[in-house]
Amino acid sequence: MKLLSKYRAGILFLFIAVFFCFFYNYHLLYVEQLQLFRFTELYFQSLIGKPGGAADYLGAFFTQFYAWNYAGGLLLTFALLLLFSLQKRIVRSWELKATDTFLLIPLVICALFFMDINARFGGLAAVLIAMGLAWGVSCFAKRWLRYAAALLLVPVIYGSTGGGLVVYTSLLVVHELLRGGRNSCFLTVLLLLSLVFPLYVRQYLIPLSWNDTWFGTAFYQGNNSPVLIWYILFSPALSSLLAIWGSRMTAKSKYADQISALLACCIIGGSGVLICSKRDQSEEMLYTLDHLFKKREWKEIVRIASEHPYRNPVFVSYVNLALLNQGELPDQMMSFSQRANINEFWTSSYLPMFLTGETYYYLDMYDGARAYLYMANTQSPSGQSPYMFQRLAELEIIRGNSKSGMKYIHALKQTLRYRNWAKEMEQAVLSGKYPEHLRIPMAQYKENDSFLAKEMLYNVACKHREDPENPKVRDFLLAKYILANDYKGFIHCIANLPHGIGSPFPRSYQEFLLMYAYMLRDNTLIGKWNISQDVVTDFYRYLQINQSGQPPEVIKKQLSGNFRQSYWFYVQYTNEF
Repeated sequence: MKLLSKYRAGILFLFIAVFFCFFYNYHLLYVEQLQLFRFTELYFQSLIGKPGGAADYLGAFFTQFYAWNYAGGLLLTFALLLLFSLQKRIVRSWELKATDTFLLIPLVICALFFMDINARFGGLAAVLIAMGLAWGVSCFAKRWLRYAAALLLVPVIYGSTGGGLVVYTSLLVVHELLRGGRNSCFLTVLLLLSLVFPLYVRQYLIPLSWNDTWFGTAFYQGNNSPVLIWYILFSPALSSLLAIWGSRMTAKSKYADQISALLACCIIGGSGVLICSKRDQSEEMLYTLDHLFKKREWKEIVRIASEHPYRNPVFVSYVNLALLNQGELPDQMMSFSQRANINEFWTSSYLPMFLTGETYYYLDMYDGARAYLYMANTQSPSGQSPYMFQRLAELEIIRGNSKSGMKYIHALKQTLRYRNWAKEMEQAVLSGKYPEHLRIPMAQYKENDSFLAKEMLYNVACKHREDPENPKVRDFLLAKYILANDYKGFIHCIANLPHGIGSPFPRSYQEFLLMYAYMLRDNTLIGKWNISQDVVTDFYRYLQINQSGQPPEVIKKQLSGNFRQSYWFYVQYTNEF
């Protein structure tokens, strides 16, 4: 207990670092893809013109380092360490004794906040700036100088940090109250100025939403800001107050050390339980697959998905693309919870549109890929995703529009992480010597101009007629036919395949065809399609269990044990997926 009390801050910081570096690191890698920090004056001006702009710019600068694995977790931990150090200095500048354990509360709230995908590093930068200035004001020995500086800094802090003004004002108010509140006039003016100035800016200077009025732009990307932001803004002042009161209450107790150790144990233990309980494993799994997908690590995607399967259409769409690129979609597709519209999303959300666009890309349907990825990029929080810019640049080059692709290349050239890639692409465009994957004949991307009004199944069928030798297009089209229970389309597509004479179809195809033969009551098709005896035997076992007359839940349990990865189980229980 004494050891825990002595090293309480270090234990909590170590926990946060390990958590964000090893258990929530893909979450931070995904966050990096939602913005594009550029070293240009225009980018700086686009952020600095609103409340919290300076903090937002700083936050965006540091967020770009999330691109390197573990860097995001270490940056967050260092920033929280700086926050804790600043808060200790503030309390000491008040010349009052305090229990440091309570000062850990803001760190825990910030850690919980950064588990939200829309939380911005700029919010933490805003809090640090506000606390640093509050500390500076508290260090003035002369009262009139402290009061004058406190009031003059209000517009500066609001303009640079937005919601950091709440942190700044609440710390100064607590300081004055602990000193006896001897100057109620100063407190009244400070509170009125802190309340009225944001309203004045909103009414007469900059049209702002209510969230941007009180929080600024640095804390959160999205229309609905969480209540947790208010906790972050008030926690430095309230935790300082608790630390001072806690010190006074235990000062005369002979059990002061034991109380302090127990308190540290409760806060650190409770924080660990709270952070771990808030972790969304399924969400983190999606961000893991997204990162591996962008690195084209297909085998790793399939391995992880096999060990941690989820019934989620976005999850399975990543897996299907990995299987498609490995040539294993026909053999392994039924190992995962499929549905008819998989890899096809009619929505304005960023991630589903991204997956739809990437599906078209890997099917060599570049017009469709460009349209969906362009829309996905506009739906990203900043409208500027690094990966999207890279992909859109490649698509424009493939489609013969190198000049259009250069605008994305120039934007990436202004970044830190993607500068080298942009320079290589720029040189390739200028010299005409493109990488192998961009040397696509013009005929390969000519598609139906009205594809946006059509379903993916129709578009891929058109592509297959244009390019019947493309194995990815064929495999994906047959998979879509199976999932849509389109027997006629499937049989028409396989008519020219070399299977059936010494070369059997994949098992999923055989199960599909056997079901069709059973529906037609035509056993001659079994031999025609060269369906193996093992598949026939398993099918009749499936029918036997299904027609056993047992309660539905018992039948389902028995079928799930042996046939969960079969097409027949998919057909019967497809609504569950």
